[in-house]
Amino acid sequence: MRVGGTIGGLLVVLCCVRPAPAADGGAHEETDLQSTPPIRLHFDGGLGGSNTGFNFGGLGLLRVGPLETGPGCQFSGLLSSRTGCGLLLGFATDLSPSWTVDLLGELGVNRVHESGGFLTGDPGASGNIAYTGARLGTRWSFGKWHRPMRANLGLWLFAQRDLSGREVRYSYSETGWLWGETTEHNMRRHLGDEWELGLRVVAGFDFIP
Repeated sequence: MRVGGTIGGLLVVLCCVRPAPAADGGAHEETDLQSTPPIRLHFDGGLGGSNTGFNFGGLGLLRVGPLETGPGCQFSGLLSSRTGCGLLLGFATDLSPSWTVDLLGELGVNRVHESGGFLTGDPGASGNIAYTGARLGTRWSFGKWHRPMRANLGLWLFAQRDLSGREVRYSYSETGWLWGETTEHNMRRHLGDEWELGLRVVAGFDFIP
């Protein structure tokens, strides 16, 4: 009877006592996944406008701690246009687990096209112009870091300044629609030496590599 009572008591103790979680077990692992990862990738794209017209573009950033770098490309314009890509470099900070602010400098090249006008035979002039710029962005991310990717919505305020400018000369011929006469035109247009300031609404995602 004494042995049976001792065994019964041990069974009761084993059933009622929960094992303590390991130091590197589930709860600790879940906390690590929900914290901000030190290295991550960010991609976004969207639509907006600038002083040159309609604007759309996208970028990809590698973030290591507070530092960010990566390429960004965009198109701006209506009749005249600016299309180009640049290298972005700057800083990011998390104001909360979901709210991020970015401040980036930019250096790149645009293909600038100055239109000859609407419904004319003037082809306009084009050329490559280097630029420097800056971007201030903010985005809100959805969900916690319990998976390797999460979506976000944000805004980019951007400014670009051409580093040079030049005059382009060209000629074209135009045939009149009424009498069929041909007219030769000699034109010149100035490319570059301009500012662009704009705002873009973007959707994207962050990814843990």
